[in-house]
Amino acid sequence: MDTTEISIRLLGVIDNMDKITRTNPFSGVSVELTMEEAVRYDQIKEDEVNENYGRMQSGLTWFQKNNVDAYYKLLD
Repeated sequence: MDTTEISIRLLGVIDNMDKITRTNPFSGVSVELTMEEAVRYDQIKEDEVNENYGRMQSGLTWFQKNNVDAYYKLLD
């Protein structure tokens, strides 16, 4: 195995690490998110539990603008 092949394999591992799966607790539908999206999703769910509805709504609005597909599958 040469260094180019090793580099390509490492890049594949890094690319896979960049996606984080989150699952809608009601529908069971899963979506792969970027790290930023996963952090924002987790914050929305935490805000929901803590009844911090203003910040929760800001997070929902962010998803509506930036990842509509994930919004409808995970949060709507």
